Amino acid sequence: KISFQDPVNIEEIGFDSGASGTAAADNFVNQPRPHQVHLLFSDGVTKDLMLRDDNPSVVKNAQFYAVDAKNVTFVEIFIDSTYPAATLSPVSSVAISEVEFKTKD
Repeated sequence: KISFQDPVNIEEIGFDSGASGTAAADNFVNQPRPHQVHLLFSDGVTKDLMLRDDNPSVVKNAQFYAVDAKNVTFVEIFIDSTYPAATLSPVSSVAISEVEFKTKD
């Protein structure tokens, strides 16, 4: 859950998938990344997204998706499925290095 101090109008949400560390274990393919995501905004708006499996160190930009959430004070992000890690060892987390919001007045 991400909360905002004051109500905002969100036009787009962006995701940088993958771990943000520099260790070998943080390599993009070594961590599961979000695939299907469900968003729930405080105004009742919901949005289901299918994220691309783009490495942000290669693409250099977050993946942005249009949403229309007005006067919201929070958004809850639910990870419904993931792109699997390349390693065979079990991993119980999902790597998202950044979530960005574009607002409108």
